Amino acid sequence: MHSGRLNNGCMGHDHSHHHHHHRTMSNLKFAFWLNLLLATVELVGGFFSGSLSVISNSVHDFGDALALGLGVYLEKISWKNSNPEYSYGFRRFSLLASVMANFILLIGSFFIIREAVLNLLSDVPQSPKSVWMLGFAVLGIVANAIGAYRLMGSQTHHEKAFYWHLVEDLLGWVLVLFGAVAIWLWNLTWIDPVLGIALSGFILYRVIMNLRSTGEVFLQKTPEQHEGIEKSILKVKGVENVHHVHLWSLDGQQHILTAHIVVAATIKWAEQESIKREIKYILKEKGIFEATLEMESLDANCEDPTHA
Repeated sequence: MHSGRLNNGCMGHDHSHHHHHHRTMSNLKFAFWLNLLLATVELVGGFFSGSLSVISNSVHDFGDALALGLGVYLEKISWKNSNPEYSYGFRRFSLLASVMANFILLIGSFFIIREAVLNLLSDVPQSPKSVWMLGFAVLGIVANAIGAYRLMGSQTHHEKAFYWHLVEDLLGWVLVLFGAVAIWLWNLTWIDPVLGIALSGFILYRVIMNLRSTGEVFLQKTPEQHEGIEKSILKVKGVENVHHVHLWSLDGQQHILTAHIVVAATIKWAEQESIKREIKYILKEKGIFEATLEMESLDANCEDPTHA
């Protein structure tokens, strides 16, 4: 009774999914080349100007570029068909990219903090070239503003994450700009290593948060989308109860659900299949990548009463 709506809905959903996939790939590639180019220029300029805050931002941008590059590569891999070794496909590979990128940021941040502390404790602290700092700060602000504008209004998790990365980078460059002005006008050279420590400390905080969220996915923590799922299933006509619900995520974006659906004893097999299709349609709309539903009759005992 729902087949027409379901088929049309799935076709529309697939078309939209492919459209968003191509848009996501385009945006991720743009952000990758922007970050890589900017990070390279910043690294050279940071050493040339002697500014630890500029080098700190270059390390951050290299980490972002690595994560984006791996993200683009793994996004392509993720569209490969599953096989007996990887029955759910390759979506979880993206988590490895996240872990690698975050560890690189971790190492780079500790290096910057070490250099900044040594500079502050030195009898002859390094004096950065404020004019060059100012120029790179303006370049960083403009480049990240362009990238953030390109990703503004993004829909996917990856795009949203990198949109906020670019916004954070932009704010970091604003701090470098103020630091460069302070050094230029008042020769406050201590501001540069302090900014390097502050920016690296913020990067470390973000790295810890990212590693924590990645670990939660690996440990199969229930995604936030679980709220309201059982209520939505219970609204389907013919469903008497739902239990033994398990929801976990492959990569933080695509989720998997298993559940036992209890229907009235009078409902025949054909109608059960119709109910199952309707539930799966609802779950797809809620972002559930794959659902395995076990149909149970109200007058029968659950074969797994412990729900272990």
